[in-house]
Amino acid sequence: TLLALPTIAHGTELWRTDGTVAGTSLAHEFAAGAADGMEPLGPRAAAVHGGLLHLAARDGAGELRLFATDGTSAGTSQVIGSGHAPADLVAAAGDLFYTASLPATGRELWRLAGGSAAMVAEAFGGPIDGIPTGVGQLTPLGSGVAYVAFDPIGGMELHASDGTAAGTGLVRDLLPGFDLDAPAALAAETIAQRQGLPDIIARVIAARGVTPDAAEGFLEPRLKTLMCDPSVLTDMDAA
Repeated sequence: TLLALPTIAHGTELWRTDGTVAGTSLAHEFAAGAADGMEPLGPRAAAVHGGLLHLAARDGAGELRLFATDGTSAGTSQVIGSGHAPADLVAAAGDLFYTASLPATGRELWRLAGGSAAMVAEAFGGPIDGIPTGVGQLTPLGSGVAYVAFDPIGGMELHASDGTAAGTGLVRDLLPGFDLDAPAALAAETIAQRQGLPDIIARVIAARGVTPDAAEGFLEPRLKTLMCDPSVLTDMDAA
């Protein structure tokens, strides 16, 4: 059994155990000394593919990358070209699917097949995350995966992929109406500029009918702004 365990001497690293003291040892140290070479292995943080466990760990520059291991230090290596901070790993249809990010694309769907890793397709386009961390829920389905992604037309919706760009896209618009009309799109752009927000957040706020002038109060509500004007209450002025 392989686990990510923290120790004073090694930080959080990959350990191997059979449940006994004698059978527990450090499998591989990604970062020398007490620095953490890994993050705790939460749900979907690792998956078995091709007989090897794949997980996120820090490379020589301290960046989280995709690694493959057979449980030994000699059998542990980085998957080249796997993107930054891989997450939501799942084995499906003989391949490994996961999400990862690049500065130019944000977090999107990736696939490891035949020892080669590459981004499958962009849901949103540009540096905005199409699959924000913790949202994707990649799930094996038929010849690929189903997952939740954000696109500029449908918003956060159900997508599916067979591992190819042509075979990747929206399954069904389950929550219609996110596509903004011209005034709302302009409001979203103004909100993003005034409040310093990512476009994705500004569009969600504008879709809720919040105007640029009301955005600050919406984002940082204060009791004074939430209370009604006392003068509108019956007999308040007379009192």
